[in-house]
Amino acid sequence: LKAELQRTRERGYAFDDEERTRGMRCVAAPILNAHGEAVAGISVSGPKIRLQDADVHQMGERVRRAASMVSRRIGGP
Repeated sequence: LKAELQRTRERGYAFDDEERTRGMRCVAAPILNAHGEAVAGISVSGPKIRLQDADVHQMGERVRRAASMVSRRIGGP
């Protein structure tokens, strides 16, 4: 678990690979306030058939960038 949390911090987004619901995947990133605290998040979920291995990193980067943009707009880092 600690290793996975570290990988999540490094890439800037979390990835759920059918852990909650069979056949579904999700990528998510935190929205941070001025203190660097997570106060919300942005995520994209979809069926595994549409969110395939090759798409996960690309979608994760998009979600991370969107969360970062919102964070900056509310005064976060």
